[in-house]
Amino acid sequence: MKRSLPLLGELLLAAAVLAAAAAFAVPVAPRELPPAGVSAPPGEPVPEAAALPSAARTAASPQQVAALFGWREAPAAKPAAVKPAAPAKPAPPRLKQVGFVESEDGTASWVFKDTQAGSVVTLSLGATSRGWTLVEVRKGEFLLTFQGTTHTIPRSR
Repeated sequence: MKRSLPLLGELLLAAAVLAAAAAFAVPVAPRELPPAGVSAPPGEPVPEAAALPSAARTAASPQQVAALFGWREAPAAKPAAVKPAAPAKPAPPRLKQVGFVESEDGTASWVFKDTQAGSVVTLSLGATSRGWTLVEVRKGEFLLTFQGTTHTIPRSR
């Protein structure tokens, strides 16, 4: 009897290990929801419609059920707005004011250095020299045109 108890325990333990191995080895079919047309699994009696509360008789959409648990639909992605192209940085002025000259009759002419061409341009209001025309003299800047393009040149102090 002393020898049969340990043997019986070992047999029970071996049977449990074999049962567990068999349970893991046997493939289990995945559980699937019944089709939408089927209201109850076969074999279960279908309760009468009058026995169900009115809320249970109406079908709820998945979105309505999800809303009960705090889920919300993600907002629709807005089409990306086309950003306007950033305005091009104005090119540094080609001309730089060097100084001015006043004639005997009181007419002022401004002297500019063309940094691209390396030449000096002398202009009075409305005059044209080397393609540059002095259009307007403002408090802090000059307005000049060159080949149809208007340029603003800062005045030096």
